Amino acid sequence: LNKIDEGFATLQKALEINPNNVQALHNLALINARHDHFDVAVPLWQRVLAVNPDDPDALVGLGEILMKQGKLDEALSFFNKVIAKDDKNAQAIYLAGKTIAQNRPVDAIPYLERAALLSDSPDAWYDLGLARMFANEWRLAGQALTQAMKLAPDDYRVYFELGKVHFEMKRY
Repeated sequence: LNKIDEGFATLQKALEINPNNVQALHNLALINARHDHFDVAVPLWQRVLAVNPDDPDALVGLGEILMKQGKLDEALSFFNKVIAKDDKNAQAIYLAGKTIAQNRPVDAIPYLERAALLSDSPDAWYDLGLARMFANEWRLAGQALTQAMKLAPDDYRVYFELGKVHFEMKRY
Protein backbone atom coordinates (compact mmCIF):
# COMPACT_ATOMS: atom_id res chain seq x y z
CA LEU A 1 0.00 0.00 0.00
CA ASN A 2 1.14 3.53 -0.67
CA LYS A 3 1.02 6.28 1.97
CA ILE A 4 -2.33 7.68 0.77
CA ASP A 5 -3.98 4.25 0.90
CA GLU A 6 -2.48 3.68 4.35
CA GLY A 7 -3.86 7.01 5.51
CA PHE A 8 -7.34 6.21 4.20
CA ALA A 9 -7.21 2.78 5.84
CA THR A 10 -6.17 4.31 9.18
CA LEU A 11 -8.99 6.88 9.03
CA GLN A 12 -11.54 4.21 8.10
CA LYS A 13 -10.34 2.03 10.99
CA ALA A 14 -10.69 4.99 13.37
CA LEU A 15 -14.29 5.44 12.20
CA GLU A 16 -15.02 1.72 12.66
CA ILE A 17 -13.87 2.04 16.27
CA ASN A 18 -15.72 5.32 16.83
CA PRO A 19 -18.13 6.46 14.08
CA ASN A 20 -18.21 9.94 15.67
CA ASN A 21 -14.43 10.44 15.61
CA VAL A 22 -14.53 14.08 14.57
CA GLN A 23 -10.84 14.25 13.66
CA ALA A 24 -11.11 11.25 11.32
CA LEU A 25 -14.29 12.71 9.77
CA HIS A 26 -12.51 16.06 9.33
CA ASN A 27 -9.52 14.49 7.64
CA LEU A 28 -11.58 12.34 5.28
CA ALA A 29 -13.82 15.29 4.39
CA LEU A 30 -10.82 17.52 3.66
CA ILE A 31 -9.10 14.91 1.50
CA ASN A 32 -12.26 14.27 -0.50
CA ALA A 33 -13.08 17.98 -0.87
CA ARG A 34 -9.55 18.75 -2.09
CA HIS A 35 -9.99 16.10 -4.78
CA ASP A 36 -13.43 17.50 -5.72
CA HIS A 37 -15.22 14.41 -4.40
CA PHE A 38 -17.99 16.59 -3.02
CA ASP A 39 -20.50 13.73 -2.99
CA VAL A 40 -18.29 12.04 -0.37
CA ALA A 41 -17.11 15.17 1.48
CA VAL A 42 -20.56 16.70 2.11
CA PRO A 43 -21.96 13.75 4.12
CA LEU A 44 -18.72 13.62 6.13
CA TRP A 45 -19.00 17.31 7.02
CA GLN A 46 -22.66 16.75 7.87
CA ARG A 47 -21.66 13.95 10.26
CA VAL A 48 -19.24 16.34 11.98
CA LEU A 49 -22.03 18.90 12.34
CA ALA A 50 -24.35 16.23 13.76
CA VAL A 51 -21.81 15.79 16.58
CA ASN A 52 -20.87 19.48 16.87
CA PRO A 53 -23.27 21.88 15.08
CA ASP A 54 -20.91 24.84 15.53
CA ASP A 55 -17.73 23.17 14.26
CA PRO A 56 -16.04 26.00 12.30
CA ASP A 57 -14.00 23.70 10.05
CA ALA A 58 -17.08 21.75 9.00
CA LEU A 59 -19.10 24.92 8.44
CA VAL A 60 -16.30 26.44 6.35
CA GLY A 61 -15.76 23.14 4.51
CA LEU A 62 -19.43 22.83 3.58
CA GLY A 63 -19.58 26.51 2.65
CA GLU A 64 -16.58 26.18 0.36
CA ILE A 65 -18.13 23.21 -1.44
CA LEU A 66 -21.41 25.12 -1.86
CA MET A 67 -19.47 28.12 -3.20
CA LYS A 68 -17.71 25.91 -5.76
CA GLN A 69 -21.11 24.52 -6.76
CA GLY A 70 -22.44 28.05 -7.32
CA LYS A 71 -24.83 27.94 -4.34
CA LEU A 72 -23.60 31.32 -3.17
CA ASP A 73 -26.33 32.32 -0.72
CA GLU A 74 -26.13 28.96 1.05
CA ALA A 75 -22.35 29.15 1.15
CA LEU A 76 -22.43 32.65 2.58
CA SER A 77 -24.78 31.56 5.36
CA PHE A 78 -22.23 28.94 6.50
CA PHE A 79 -19.37 31.46 6.46
CA ASN A 80 -21.43 34.06 8.30
CA LYS A 81 -22.29 31.54 11.01
CA VAL A 82 -18.58 31.06 11.66
CA ILE A 83 -17.82 34.79 11.51
CA ALA A 84 -20.64 35.54 13.99
CA LYS A 85 -18.88 33.31 16.55
CA ASP A 86 -15.29 34.22 15.62
CA ASP A 87 -14.77 37.53 13.84
CA LYS A 88 -11.07 36.72 13.41
CA ASN A 89 -11.54 33.49 11.45
CA ALA A 90 -9.55 34.58 8.40
CA GLN A 91 -10.55 31.61 6.27
CA ALA A 92 -14.30 32.16 6.80
CA ILE A 93 -13.91 35.89 6.19
CA TYR A 94 -11.85 35.30 3.04
CA LEU A 95 -14.28 32.75 1.62
CA ALA A 96 -17.24 35.02 2.45
CA GLY A 97 -15.48 37.79 0.51
CA LYS A 98 -14.66 35.47 -2.37
CA THR A 99 -18.30 34.35 -2.46
CA ILE A 100 -19.64 37.91 -2.44
CA ALA A 101 -17.09 38.95 -5.09
CA GLN A 102 -18.62 36.57 -7.61
CA ASN A 103 -21.63 38.86 -8.01
CA ARG A 104 -20.71 42.05 -6.14
CA PRO A 105 -16.93 42.59 -6.14
CA VAL A 106 -17.08 46.04 -4.57
CA ASP A 107 -19.14 44.72 -1.65
CA ALA A 108 -16.49 42.06 -1.06
CA ILE A 109 -13.69 44.57 -0.42
CA PRO A 110 -14.15 44.87 3.38
CA TYR A 111 -14.14 41.08 3.77
CA LEU A 112 -11.13 40.54 1.53
CA GLU A 113 -9.21 43.38 3.16
CA ARG A 114 -9.88 42.02 6.65
CA ALA A 115 -8.91 38.49 5.60
CA ALA A 116 -5.71 39.73 3.95
CA LEU A 117 -4.71 41.68 7.04
CA LEU A 118 -5.54 38.80 9.39
CA SER A 119 -3.84 36.04 7.42
CA ASP A 120 -1.37 37.70 5.07
CA SER A 121 -2.54 35.16 2.50
CA PRO A 122 -1.41 35.78 -1.09
CA ASP A 123 -4.83 34.61 -2.32
CA ALA A 124 -6.64 37.11 -0.11
CA TRP A 125 -4.36 39.94 -1.31
CA TYR A 126 -4.82 38.84 -4.93
CA ASP A 127 -8.62 38.73 -4.70
CA LEU A 128 -8.60 42.08 -2.88
CA GLY A 129 -6.58 43.49 -5.77
CA LEU A 130 -9.11 42.18 -8.28
CA ALA A 131 -12.03 43.66 -6.32
CA ARG A 132 -10.26 47.01 -6.10
CA MET A 133 -9.63 46.91 -9.86
CA PHE A 134 -13.35 46.34 -10.41
CA ALA A 135 -14.01 49.40 -8.21
CA ASN A 136 -11.52 51.43 -10.30
CA GLU A 137 -9.35 51.88 -7.21
CA TRP A 138 -6.15 51.40 -9.19
CA ARG A 139 -3.61 52.58 -6.63
CA LEU A 140 -5.11 50.38 -3.90
CA ALA A 141 -5.39 47.48 -6.35
CA GLY A 142 -1.70 47.89 -7.12
CA GLN A 143 -0.82 47.85 -3.43
CA ALA A 144 -2.82 44.66 -2.81
CA LEU A 145 -1.36 42.92 -5.85
CA THR A 146 2.16 43.99 -4.90
CA GLN A 147 1.65 42.39 -1.50
CA ALA A 148 0.37 39.22 -3.19
CA MET A 149 3.46 39.25 -5.42
CA LYS A 150 5.76 39.49 -2.38
CA LEU A 151 4.04 36.52 -0.75
CA ALA A 152 3.74 34.41 -3.92
CA PRO A 153 6.50 35.54 -6.29
CA ASP A 154 5.91 32.60 -8.66
CA ASP A 155 2.19 33.29 -9.23
CA TYR A 156 1.98 34.52 -12.82
CA ARG A 157 -1.63 35.71 -12.33
CA VAL A 158 -0.45 38.45 -9.99
CA TYR A 159 1.99 39.84 -12.57
CA PHE A 160 -0.67 39.78 -15.26
CA GLU A 161 -3.16 41.75 -13.13
CA LEU A 162 -0.44 44.09 -11.89
CA GLY A 163 0.39 44.81 -15.52
CA LYS A 164 -3.23 45.86 -16.08
CA VAL A 165 -3.02 48.18 -13.06
CA HIS A 166 0.17 49.81 -14.37
CA PHE A 167 -1.43 50.23 -17.78
CA GLU A 168 -4.54 51.89 -16.30
CA MET A 169 -2.33 54.19 -14.22
CA LYS A 170 -0.23 54.92 -17.32
CA ARG A 171 2.90 53.55 -15.67
CA TYR A 172 4.59 52.02 -18.67
